[in-house]
Amino acid sequence: MDENKSLFQKGFFVLKNHVTRMIALSMSMIALLFLFVLFAKLIGLNYQIRWVAFWKTEYLFTKEWLFAVLWVLLGCLVCLPFELGARRWFYSVCAGQEQSLGIIFCYFEDFRSYVTVLWFRLMLNVRKLFWYLVCLLPSFLIKMVLDHPVSNSSPVIGTLYGTMYVLWVVTLAAGLLGGFYFNLKYFLSYYLWFESPEISPMEAVRISISRMKGKRKQAFVAYVAVLPLLLLCVFVFPILAFLPSSYVLLSVQANEMISSHQKDV
Repeated sequence: MDENKSLFQKGFFVLKNHVTRMIALSMSMIALLFLFVLFAKLIGLNYQIRWVAFWKTEYLFTKEWLFAVLWVLLGCLVCLPFELGARRWFYSVCAGQEQSLGIIFCYFEDFRSYVTVLWFRLMLNVRKLFWYLVCLLPSFLIKMVLDHPVSNSSPVIGTLYGTMYVLWVVTLAAGLLGGFYFNLKYFLSYYLWFESPEISPMEAVRISISRMKGKRKQAFVAYVAVLPLLLLCVFVFPILAFLPSSYVLLSVQANEMISSHQKDV
C-alpha cells in the first residue's frame, strides 16, 4: 500500500507539471488509432465490393478478416514506432529531462532507426506471446476435450464435463496470470534502451531479464496501480485521463528501479 501511495504521489507531481502536453499527446494517439481503424475499414469494404463485382464468385477474404489484417499491418508499421516514441517522451519527463513533443517522431527520422524499432517491438511481443501460449496450453487442451462431442449423456459424463469446465476456467485464469508474471522480466527493456540508445535491443532485453530477478514485485505494483485508473476511466473519467496516467506510473516506477540500480553499483 505504501509503495502504491508513493507511486501515485510521484506520478501526480509529474502529471501536474505537464498535464497540457500529456493530454495533447494522448489525443493524438487516440486520433491516430481511430484514423487507422477507419482507413482499414474503408479498404476492406472496397476490396470486397471490387472482388464480387469483377469475379462474380466467392471472395477470398471477408470484410472483417481483411479489416483485421490491415489493422495489424498498419498498427505494426506506424502505431508501434509512434507509441514507443510517446513512451520515450513520458519516460524522459518522469526522469526529469525536458524534451519537446517532437521526440515522439524520432523513430521515423531515418530508415535504420525505424527498422530497429519495428524489430525490437515485434521481437519482444513474440517473446511475450510465447510465454502466454505456454502458460495457456493446459486450458487449450481442456477446451479441446470439452468441444469434442460425446454421444453418451449419462449423469456421470455430465458431472465430469461440469468439473472439466470449472477446471478450464481455473487453468485459463492461472495461465493469464502466469504469462503476465513471466513477462514482467521484460518490464525494463524499453526504458533501458531509452537510457542507453547505443546498446542493441537484444542487449536491453538481456539486461532487463537480469535486473528483474527478485524485483518483479516492483513492476507488478506499477501495473496494479494502473488498475484503479482503468476502472475510473470506464465509470468516471474519459480515456484521455487514463492514457497519460498509466504511462506516467509505469515510467516513474521504471525510472526508480533504474536509478536504484545505478546507485547500488
